[in-house]
Amino acid sequence: MAKVLLATLYKRQRNYQVGPPLGVMYLAAALRRAGHEPRIMDLRARQESLSLETDQITHFVPDVVGFSTVIPEATLLTEAVRLTKQKFPYARVAVGGPYANSSTLEVLKIQAVDAVVRGEGEHVLPRLVEAWGRGEEHPELPGVGYPGITLGEVPAPIEDLDALPWPAWDLVNFSLYHRRPRHGYLYKYQEYFSVLSTRGCPYHCIFCQNIFGKQYRTRSARSVADEVTELVQKHGIREIHFVDDAFNLDLDRAKQICDLIVERGLKIAITFPAGLRADRMDRELIDKLAAAGAYKIPYGIETASPRLQRDLKKNVNLGKLKTIIEYTASRKIIAQGFFMVGFPTENESEIKETTIFALRSKLHFITFNHVNVFPGTELWTIAAELGKLKDYDPANCDYDNPPVHLSDVPVGRIKALVRNVHLRFYLNPRRLWRIWRVLPRKKHFFGFIGLFLGKLFWFSDRGRE
Repeated sequence: MAKVLLATLYKRQRNYQVGPPLGVMYLAAALRRAGHEPRIMDLRARQESLSLETDQITHFVPDVVGFSTVIPEATLLTEAVRLTKQKFPYARVAVGGPYANSSTLEVLKIQAVDAVVRGEGEHVLPRLVEAWGRGEEHPELPGVGYPGITLGEVPAPIEDLDALPWPAWDLVNFSLYHRRPRHGYLYKYQEYFSVLSTRGCPYHCIFCQNIFGKQYRTRSARSVADEVTELVQKHGIREIHFVDDAFNLDLDRAKQICDLIVERGLKIAITFPAGLRADRMDRELIDKLAAAGAYKIPYGIETASPRLQRDLKKNVNLGKLKTIIEYTASRKIIAQGFFMVGFPTENESEIKETTIFALRSKLHFITFNHVNVFPGTELWTIAAELGKLKDYDPANCDYDNPPVHLSDVPVGRIKALVRNVHLRFYLNPRRLWRIWRVLPRKKHFFGFIGLFLGKLFWFSDRGRE
């Protein structure tokens, strides 16, 4: 048996939001099933650096330390590995997560990193820990890479998601997440937790990292309902955040989940921080989601330009999208739209086309983000061909002020257009009344006004650069 510490990292940033670390919680459950002793240290939620926490884990003395990192934490990872080896010189260090998957060779260059685990780690990480315990330096395992050694293939996707143990809930502090700004800010109940019901996304959007691969896999409706029931009845959870990339791709399964929640009398609130595919919605599913407790549904729209929809390989049917938004709003569910600006070849008229779509829609909230370029995506390849990556620094990833600008429209002009659409959208008295009517907690209205004004000032200041 090995002691394994699984950790996330914290980077101070504007618009900080955080959710339960389901990835490391699933890994911890898999390690425990294999006979190891896991521990989770979620620095992202604690808002603390590793240097402040090492003294608190000295008594644990891990044999293996695993870091799960995202791309903006690249610089932090180097320091975290150094501190780990300084405090626990005999511990092995493995790295996984989005950054390790997209920039594997860069991570392996970090001094004292022993291995990188790519893909889904529930089957691989326990085997790696066990092999290290037997004294094997570089066991040949799918998805595992070592410094200076040729990388193997990414492991095949896990087919039977129902066979995986549920996340290790006992290794995290539920109340910590209830006190932190959650993804999407708004909430109906403070006592929430995240659930992952699918993995993979078969779509080919050029900007998406697609961490779980293209093969779409689902948990059974009953397995999902059982997990929700357990969270509600044994952990006091009242709100569920489904964090899938494509929750509603299988319409029948999504409807079955709603039916089971209703049949079991689970009085909960439901939302989808990552958004849903509007072209995979129908009125029956919206009705069932409303009955099950859905109070907010974001839709990934990105752009209202048909040309860009094709070029981005998003291929959303904009006509159906408009109808779905209207029906969602009619069921007194908050409808939110996710938009992106700054794509290659995007011109000012297409940006305006997107802003006009937002203004004419029945959306309650809009979120406009500047396109960010991530390693491993098709957009990254395009940016490289355009010569835009010469000074790329992953630590500077920022949705409002990204390190790479791909559009021919100047950054300042894009910011001005986004500021203008926010002003026109949120200063519409009729829309403000519609927002007030559907907010589950009226006090959020005033917090929303503060966030809105802060964002406007930011766009105003930066727009002149």
